Amino acid sequence: KQWDQRRVRAPSLIMLPAILLLLLVVPSTSMELKVVSTFDGNTHPAPCATICTGMTSKNDWGSSSYTGFMYKYVDMSDCNFLAPPTVTVTMWIDGSVSSPGTVIYSLSTNGFRVYQYVKNTDTSLSKRLMWTATGFIC
Repeated sequence: KQWDQRRVRAPSLIMLPAILLLLLVVPSTSMELKVVSTFDGNTHPAPCATICTGMTSKNDWGSSSYTGFMYKYVDMSDCNFLAPPTVTVTMWIDGSVSSPGTVIYSLSTNGFRVYQYVKNTDTSLSKRLMWTATGFIC
């Protein structure tokens, strides 16, 4: 038998409103972020919890008076935290990811200083710090 082209139809227009409704509803669903404990012990409503993340520029690290350590100040003022957040950092040196030997110092709502131990203090290496802060904004 020959294929009958007259039987091929476009999708029904009845489905169009359902598809549009689905496109509107799916992006508006949200995920709840729950912070279990904080430095100051204060709790806030779940909608106030937020995650703020960033990556530092490559090579503007300072030399520390501690042998083998370099330091950098990370500005988190755009995150608008009400109290010092919980911070996690990961070091990226020329394509390798490393976290051992990292010390967070002077943590505040606006930022922190991080000290990183490095065996190779070669200034030609590209060094970046990836950071994630979880805290409250209301």
